Amino acid sequence: MKIGYRTAAFADRPVTEALQAIAEAGYNSVELCLESDGLNPLELTPAKITELRAQLDDLGLSVAAVSYQGLEDQLEVRRQRRYAAIDLLPQFGAPVFVVASRREEPARLHVQWDEALQLYSELGNLCAERDCILAVEPNPGLVIRNTEDLVRALRELDHPNVGATLDVAHAAVTGDDLPWSIYQLGGRLRHLHIADIRDGV
Repeated sequence: MKIGYRTAAFADRPVTEALQAIAEAGYNSVELCLESDGLNPLELTPAKITELRAQLDDLGLSVAAVSYQGLEDQLEVRRQRRYAAIDLLPQFGAPVFVVASRREEPARLHVQWDEALQLYSELGNLCAERDCILAVEPNPGLVIRNTEDLVRALRELDHPNVGATLDVAHAAVTGDDLPWSIYQLGGRLRHLHIADIRDGV
């Protein structure tokens, strides 16, 4: 098991500074969040990737996961960046790619559900080719918003390279029972986000 820190917490700082701060805090692993400054997957050149890998090695940081949510991006841009992000995983030695679904539109939720599963099937196939796992994260207000939705999605997908990310803060917001969530997800639980959270926040 690897315990790391997400670069998303340093959204206002260059990724080089974020990695330095994470290492100085005592972590030996990191989740590279591709919304972070300097990590746009469509703009990462081979030279920049080599530079980042060298810094990670110098700091003794492994990459536990790569994530890209892009909730503010246009749909096609989001799709392109996800495909590009998956291509980066082998270069960083990352076994997991974390994604979330789109913002929920109640009037067309059933259509959004089908679209999400189709996309995750495609991304799962790409992950299979790169020997990694797509780990879907439920988020309040999105199409897949809680553990119940995620369990249903994984059951319908039935894809060996599509698993789950569980965020304990999101679970608290949606009222999920953590032991039940862990039990239901079982071996599909591939990545975990832990954060402090106050009631109702």
